[in-house]
Amino acid sequence: MVALCALTAGALFAFASGGKGGKPSLSGLEARFTGSGTGVVVSGYATNADSVLARYGKNCRILRHGAIAGNGRFRASVPRGASRRRASQCNRAVAKRVHGRKASTSTSALGKGKSGAVRVIACAEGKCAERRVALARSVGASSPGLVGGGRVTVAPGVTVRVPTAPPVPPSQPATRFVAPGGSDSGSCSSAASPCKTFNRAYEVANPGEVVDVAGGTYPSQAVEYDSGKTSAEDVYFRPAAGNSVKVGDIDAYGSHVTFMAMQAADTDIPYDGPADVSDVTFWGMDGRNFTIDSGTQINVLGGDYGPATDCGGSYGGSNNGIRMNREGVMPSDILIWGVDMHDIQSYDLEQCHIECLIVGAGQNITVRGSRFWNCSIFDIFLQPFNGTISDVTLENNWFATPTGTDGAPNSGRAVEFSGGGPWRNILIRHNSVNTAINLNDGAPDPTYENTRVIGNIAERAIACYNGVVYRDNVWWGGSGTCDPSDSGTGGGPPFVHVSDHGDLDYHLTGGVAVDKVPASISDLVDDIDGQPRPDGPALDAGSDER
Repeated sequence: MVALCALTAGALFAFASGGKGGKPSLSGLEARFTGSGTGVVVSGYATNADSVLARYGKNCRILRHGAIAGNGRFRASVPRGASRRRASQCNRAVAKRVHGRKASTSTSALGKGKSGAVRVIACAEGKCAERRVALARSVGASSPGLVGGGRVTVAPGVTVRVPTAPPVPPSQPATRFVAPGGSDSGSCSSAASPCKTFNRAYEVANPGEVVDVAGGTYPSQAVEYDSGKTSAEDVYFRPAAGNSVKVGDIDAYGSHVTFMAMQAADTDIPYDGPADVSDVTFWGMDGRNFTIDSGTQINVLGGDYGPATDCGGSYGGSNNGIRMNREGVMPSDILIWGVDMHDIQSYDLEQCHIECLIVGAGQNITVRGSRFWNCSIFDIFLQPFNGTISDVTLENNWFATPTGTDGAPNSGRAVEFSGGGPWRNILIRHNSVNTAINLNDGAPDPTYENTRVIGNIAERAIACYNGVVYRDNVWWGGSGTCDPSDSGTGGGPPFVHVSDHGDLDYHLTGGVAVDKVPASISDLVDDIDGQPRPDGPALDAGSDER
């Protein structure tokens, strides 16, 4: 990959204020079951909005202007159950916002969305923004199919982190089957007569069906576009119980499909298929790289990506990436949650400028609860080289200092925003960083619209930009603060084990970061381990609620 930026000296961790007017926007969305399980709580930021509608199942909750904080922060509780009357009211409310007029009140006509998702609509003056946010389901040692409280086995002795329970429970029986010695002449309808390829199973499966993949090693698999797959229910691929599955590459040209707990070289959303790709989930995968080229509603939930090497090295591959390589199709609604990205290295920094994650274009991208270490130049590099970038949320992550092939520190910036923007609707909150995050790589007069930095622990470099807004951050290294609400440590970061490699442990040791962020400023409901926030009078800064 040809170099896309120059390594400029210094870095600045900055935050910009939002503007008024224009179309509403949504960012930082999160949805959780209530403690009693009788409803869901959805929270986030709705900028320029007079009202927010949150829908789960047949029920809605509408927040008016007075219930939305001055910074756009909102929190809505939606009951799980609904009477026929409430369901009809909900349908009419959604239709008014989506269609601008009365419409059929049947749930089939309006579409409730994929099971397990919450629909959020923010409106003002007849303009609306809409997002769907995955509903988090708890994990733990007692969760079926999981070990170690949020890990899943993908091969003997190999487990990966997962932030959610499996997309389908292990108790749900499979109805289609694949095996290395199968035949694609049949319908994959029994373990005794399996198909040979993932594509054949996808082709014959109905929405919502589970495909059990027999243990073994498979060549690369391409799941092709199928015009009949229009339902929001996925076709689910998983290893047969007690089996391990290893695949070459997995290329998803088809939509509405989930891949679970397998080893694969690369997992890709290609751009050169016959149709746009939407609604694909990779859960608990162990791979080298993932690539999202112009896909929409793509989830990478848990898993481990790396090592990979470019311009030399023994692993091959490159960086994990989000790009707009399909003309006119912006990658959007991307969720990367609970993923480990590590040991992504270039052996020639001039010819191969790689990082653990590159974003070349995209809208509504969330990177949450993920860990980055031993990344070649940056942990995340955002540069709009083939499309705009907006509505980005980075929260609850561990960002190590980038390191080179010799293991020594490299650029000194974990996250780099390149090109000057305008950067719109950027939310950076509760990250634990062993270096700086740079919102400008030297571009003259960068512009920021509705950019917020809240409750992070990071190194503050050089100076603070004029006109930016940031709150309750903890800056280590003795270089001062950027806002009266910020604090400084005067020394190193308050982490259990400060490392830039696989032995890193950025859990909080204590100090000024404890009970730092008022709930009126941040509504993040959990930490990187899924533990609830706050545990005390206020939220802890950084990724860990101590």
